[in-house]
Amino acid sequence: MKKICLMLFMIMMINSCGDSKTESLKNAFSSHRGRYALLINKKQFTLEVYDSSLEKIITYKIGYGNNPNP
Repeated sequence: MKKICLMLFMIMMINSCGDSKTESLKNAFSSHRGRYALLINKKQFTLEVYDSSLEKIITYKIGYGNNPNP
């Protein structure tokens, strides 16, 4: 679980630097030996899972932000 959180954080940071999606994934796989990378698209509210050959495995709809319920 710790490795997944670290990889998720790394993908978010790389993606926020303005790199293209492909370049972000290449950078993530070059510095991590894992088989999968997670990419969060805030505009589309999705989490995408990519394998090491940069092919999209699956896309999940997500929600993020403040919880309006007390």
